[in-house]
Order: sequence, then structure tokens, then C-alpha cells
Amino acid sequence: MSSQEQTPRADHYGRGMNLYRQGRYEQALDELTKVRGQDNLIGRLARFYEALSHRELGLSCMRQGRFEQAATHLRLAAAKGGRHANLSSYLAAAYAGAGKYDDCACELERACDCDDDGAATSRLAQAQWRSGRREQAYLTLLAALRKHAHSVALHMQMGLFLSAEERFAEARGHFQQAAHRDCTSARAHFYLGLCCSALHEPLDAVRAFQRAFDLRGHDTHLALHLSLAARAAQQSGHSVRLQLRETPQPPATSHVRQLARYIAGESDFVEAFLALPPSDADADLFGLLAGLLEMALQEHPTYADLHGRLSQVYARLGRLDDARYAAQAALNFNPRYVQVLVHLARMEADAGDPERAVEHARRAIACGGDWADVHCLAGEMLAPRDPAQARRHLERALEINHNYTQAARALSRLAA
Repeated sequence: MSSQEQTPRADHYGRGMNLYRQGRYEQALDELTKVRGQDNLIGRLARFYEALSHRELGLSCMRQGRFEQAATHLRLAAAKGGRHANLSSYLAAAYAGAGKYDDCACELERACDCDDDGAATSRLAQAQWRSGRREQAYLTLLAALRKHAHSVALHMQMGLFLSAEERFAEARGHFQQAAHRDCTSARAHFYLGLCCSALHEPLDAVRAFQRAFDLRGHDTHLALHLSLAARAAQQSGHSVRLQLRETPQPPATSHVRQLARYIAGESDFVEAFLALPPSDADADLFGLLAGLLEMALQEHPTYADLHGRLSQVYARLGRLDDARYAAQAALNFNPRYVQVLVHLARMEADAGDPERAVEHARRAIACGGDWADVHCLAGEMLAPRDPAQARRHLERALEINHNYTQAARALSRLAA
């Protein structure tokens, strides 16, 4: 696929992101769905923000008491983005799905579950259950509960075992114990809500899911269960009013902004990308890089280096007018910025404008860029219309670098 074909897709992504930031989630979905099928960075980010848009629409519907529509949006959010409305969690889940870091993820999950008394026993009971020794698993938990009656982990595990056998009334008691012992456990409140739903007690389910969602407002699955329970309670004739907090704005130091700040201080980062050979991925890669540089310039508008790098990235994207504007901005802050003048000379040469190319090359030389490649470029551009000036530049290029083959060949063509 060519860069020209990919550029409109990057534009859809950019428009979608702007609409998302403005809170116009339905319009954002219209744009993001047009690029979600791409198996690249833009496609993955589009799918993530598509899920977030559905999540925000679902929460909005819940606030309005439109639980049927809320459930529809939240199902889509959960299916597309997983549980978490968090970019790092989403990307971690994507990597795990690709078979990367599975062992690390398992170890992390185990580490998070082992803080309460009885946690090791709980894992032993799980192993027994999975091996088919269910009675032994129950006995292990009952013996441990006699020693650690206040263990949240043990009550949770017993509740899960009982739920698996559809003994929901008994399981509810253990989940209530877990939620009482640790009122900040969203997991305990969540499973309590599931048991209440299974027992056809929708109001109690709403209370449990509401508490869980209060504790873990980023969890899209919790929002979905809360909406379903609220709908069931409403259909049973109960009046339901949910208390939902507004979704907080992303912090200023988001991952993308951190990357933009990194770029602002590391010139080698952009240079490494610019050194890559042209490919079909240019539109995606350099479109994203341009966005990061634009973000960095919002915080550092007077940095000539950032304007200069942005000009190079625009040129790589074929956005020559934008490239000229950014280069001029760099020169406004540093009129003797040799690298930008050389960049402009090469860009105009590639664009088929030898006069402007020579003008920029001569300015670069006058500002200290007395370099072989700059003289060679000026000589090649001047050769068709001013052979004498061209010869002087090419000879100067060979004085600086006797082994400069390109200048030697150009001089030979000039003498022919």
C-alpha cells in the first residue's frame, strides 16, 4: 500500500482523536471505525479509542436511565477494549494476546493476590479443584477458615467454588464476608453482585455493582453489569437512580505527552526515524511522529530544533508547504540554522526547483555550512544554467573531500 493511500486513513484517525478529546464520541466513532481494521499502530490506537468512545456513551446512557442503550455501548466497549479504560493496560493485553510476556503477566497477577492471610492456602485449594479433587479443595478451605476467619482471600475462594456449583445463596454469604472484611475490594463487591443477580435480587445486585464501580471506575465490564442490573431492577418495577462520577480528564503527563517530551530532548530519536529508507509505512509512522512533534511544540514553541525536525518529517510525508512553513519558523528563531537551510536546499532540489535549492544552499554556505555535500548540491543544480558557477562549487566540494565520487562525476559531466 502506498503512502498516498494511507494518508487519508491517518487523517481519519486524527479527526477521530480531535472529536474524542472534544467529547463528541458519536462523531469520533464515525472516523475511528474507518481505520480500526489496520494491523499497525494507528489501527490499534483507533480500536482502543473506539472502545473508550463506546464506554463514555454507555456511561452517559446510564446517567440518563437508558440502561438498554448503555448495555449495548458497554458490550461493544468491553469487546473492543477489554476491561480497562487505560492505554497501558490495553496495550499490555494486546501484547499478551500476541503471546508476549505471558509468564510475567501470570506472576504479576499472583503477586497481587498473595497479600492476605490464607492466600497460599487459597492457591492450593485452586490446584486441588482443577485437578478434580473438589471435596479436598473444600476441606482445605474450611480448615483454613477456622484458622483465618477474617481472610478475604479464603472467603472469596469459597464463594467462587460454591458459585461454580450454583450454590449461590451460600456463595453470597462468603462474598458478603469478604466485602465486609475489605470494603475496598471491588472484586468482592462484584462477585456479590453476580450472586444477587443469580438469585433474582436486582436491587441488591445494583448496590453491589455500584460499590464495585465506585472503587474501580475504569472497569468497563463492571459498568456493563451495573447497567444490566439496573435495567432488571427497573423492569421489576423498582426505581433506580445511579450515582456515577464523571470520567476524569487524562492527566497532562499522559504516555503520549511523555513521549512528546522525550522527543523534545532527544534529537537522535527523530534522526533515527528519518534515516529509515522510504516504505509503505511512512504515512503511519511519520504521521504519528509529526503529531508528537506538534505536541512538543505546544510546550516549547520557541525551540528552533523542534521546528526544524518537524519540517523534515513533513517533507517525508510529502507535505511540502507545511515543511516550508515549519522550516521558516525554525529560521525565525535561528536565522543561521545551517541544517535547516541544507534541508530546504535538498527538499527544493527533490521538488524540481533548482533556483530555490541553490538559494538555500548558498545561504547555508554563508552561515558556516562550507561542506562538500552542500557545494555538490549547488553545483549539480547550477550545471544546466551556469556552468562556471557550478564548476566552482564542485571543485570546492573536491577540495574539502578528495574522495567525493558524486562531485567528481558531476564535474566530469560538466567538462564533457
